[in-house]
Amino acid sequence: MYDGIDVSVWQASVDWKKVRADGVRFAMIKATQGHLENGDDYLFTDRYFKRNIVNATNAGLYCGSYHYLTAKNEQQAREEARYYLNAISPYRSRHLLWAAVDVESDKYLPDNPARLRAVVNTFCDMVNRSGFVPMVYTNPNYIRYKLCCEPDWDLWLAQWREKQRGVPVGHPRLKIWQWGAASINGAKGLVDSNIGVFWLPETDFKN
Repeated sequence: MYDGIDVSVWQASVDWKKVRADGVRFAMIKATQGHLENGDDYLFTDRYFKRNIVNATNAGLYCGSYHYLTAKNEQQAREEARYYLNAISPYRSRHLLWAAVDVESDKYLPDNPARLRAVVNTFCDMVNRSGFVPMVYTNPNYIRYKLCCEPDWDLWLAQWREKQRGVPVGHPRLKIWQWGAASINGAKGLVDSNIGVFWLPETDFKN
């Protein structure tokens, strides 16, 4: 098991060398988003994405990325997936972990479980066909009441509780557990903190 963090524009500039020296082995970095939750913008890239994935991998961290999903139907899911893949593809050699889809938007995502699963699966299918490894980020309430089943893809589970209680059970495809937020050297304020339940190869990064 490895310590990891996830970051976005909200962390602003991160000193990734200090983060790595603090024992963090991997990072999931926000790349893109569909609709803005409190505005009219649609399909935009996190302005710190390029800086984060370049500097984090240069500091020796393993990196993946994520897209905040707001698609109401399968057509919009394809639009958002294309935008996301265009944003992360230039960094394929640095992108050694998952290409995740963040499934938590109550404002935009469909309420019907079958439609929601179709939207998520459409997005993940496109990621998979592109050569990246898809993953679903969500929480237990979404799994139980919105999706109404475990995702068909590797799972990044947001279940905040004391780290000492251990990795949640009952999720056969769990790969990353977001357990809470913590202070990390090199990052401002509290940062979302994760445990990786997977194996990291000793790979040299390519520019």
